[in-house]
Amino acid sequence: MAEPKATTKPRVVCCVGDIHGYIAKLQNLWSNLENAVGSSDFQTALIIFLGDYCDRGPNTKEVIVYHFTIYLLFCPFFFILIFK
Repeated sequence: MAEPKATTKPRVVCCVGDIHGYIAKLQNLWSNLENAVGSSDFQTALIIFLGDYCDRGPNTKEVIVYHFTIYLLFCPFFFILIFK
């Protein structure tokens, strides 16, 4: 008799764009993502930030610092795309 195959749970992938320098919205989004996905799955989720981090809004510096803080905490499951 064949042994049943182990199934693996698909990895959560989240793509985020257009932060535009709004730190409070970014922090709320991060918290909402964690709550929606669940803490254990969120720890291994692949988070990709697509761009438009710091134009227009009032908190450019804070957004960049927050991105790098997240990177340090969640690497290698966090990607920041930087291109022109």
